[in-house]
Amino acid sequence: MTVRVNKSSFNIREKLSELERPIGLKGSELMRAETAQEARDLVSAGRKNLIINGAMQINQRGTVTNLGSSLETNHLDRWKHYNSNSGPSRFTASRSTDAPPGFLYSCKLDCTTADTSIAAADSVRLAYRGEATDFAGLGEGTSEAKSATLSFWVKSNKTGTYCVDWYNYSSTPTCSKQYTINSANTWEYKTITFPPCPNTAGTTQQSFWFWLMAGSYNTVDRGDQWTSSTDGRAYGQTVNLADSTDNEWFITGIQLEVGKNATEFEHRSYGEELALCQRYYQLIRSGSMLPATTNGTSQVVNIGIPLAVSMRTTPTVDNSQQFVVWHASANGSAASNQTMLINGGDNLVGIRGVLNGFSGLTDNRVANVVANNSNIQLNAEL
Repeated sequence: MTVRVNKSSFNIREKLSELERPIGLKGSELMRAETAQEARDLVSAGRKNLIINGAMQINQRGTVTNLGSSLETNHLDRWKHYNSNSGPSRFTASRSTDAPPGFLYSCKLDCTTADTSIAAADSVRLAYRGEATDFAGLGEGTSEAKSATLSFWVKSNKTGTYCVDWYNYSSTPTCSKQYTINSANTWEYKTITFPPCPNTAGTTQQSFWFWLMAGSYNTVDRGDQWTSSTDGRAYGQTVNLADSTDNEWFITGIQLEVGKNATEFEHRSYGEELALCQRYYQLIRSGSMLPATTNGTSQVVNIGIPLAVSMRTTPTVDNSQQFVVWHASANGSAASNQTMLINGGDNLVGIRGVLNGFSGLTDNRVANVVANNSNIQLNAEL
């Protein structure tokens, strides 16, 4: 005899959710995902970090002192110090080996000259500027605009409320968020989710500002929204990191990713991160041998510098170099500091140095040139 048993249909997702085995918040969200793309977005699969050098691996410039003597100064690659209103505070930026588990380095900002009397327009910030094309996946200004989550590790002797400001160079340019350092001299992990931006981003760049001192920028509550007003960009900031030369602030593991969830930091190899940074800044070390040709009549040496990677735009160069030239008629001759005029594009830089300190050059000779008093810096930063 054949026995048939019929069982009513059931929803597999509901039954799985009833299992006692813990699956965590992320697992629960994944189980409710209705499409493969939704599941992929939840775990941020693939390349996800929109920030370059967030782990502070690359530091071509080395330690940079006297930050604040000008409005903006670059230090660790892709990061810069911003001091508005010519405030009196000064900082030193360096790559530190003091870092949380899973990281080798952090950016350390050390106050070297204090500012205890803050004017309304005074501010001190750590700034990151990225190309607008890097943020295209956020769909800003469209019906498909997405939230983005910023995560990072931070440490300071100064506890209290700090602010992060996202500036996207559009008609509704800014959105500000707060975070709190709760324990002095302790690494703390922070996550901040920004709502979708309602306006199309600017065509050139977007910026993130980590505020360290805010002046009157902290007095207007703009709410959890994007706004066109520049008032309140650091609303709630209570900390003045510039009020004592004992103050220091560390940050690393900075990641910006699409969606409302922070995931583990995306580590990239040193070589890959260096190439990403060299799009904006390249360093030719003092003593490097460079190919050149001569024009004896006008005492000109034309130097060609091939780039490690294509740069964002034709770079500028520092203009106080001393050169040594080796060539058939003037071996070992040295020139005094010379202004370098740049010719060329983003794939090959041609530097034309008018070397008045030479004599006896012969036209159209192959030569070798060494910059012997300092590094040659090629700058295409935003």
